[in-house]
Amino acid sequence: MEYLEGQIQQARIHSKAGKMDAVKVLTAKSAMDIVVEYQGRKYTAVFNGFAQSLYVDDIYGLIEEEGVKK
Repeated sequence: MEYLEGQIQQARIHSKAGKMDAVKVLTAKSAMDIVVEYQGRKYTAVFNGFAQSLYVDDIYGLIEEEGVKK
């Protein structure tokens, strides 16, 4: 999955009922352990190999940055 790191990808966004939007892949350790940047914040994501889609959880998957209150 490292080949995704640093790339801009189309991904299905949870808060948009699965509609696609652009995200930047920050880290991709495995299909179930991906961190993306979406609208200036970091979120967890997973890659579904059957659907060949990246899914971003921008509702429950916000990654809080140390020392920054959201």
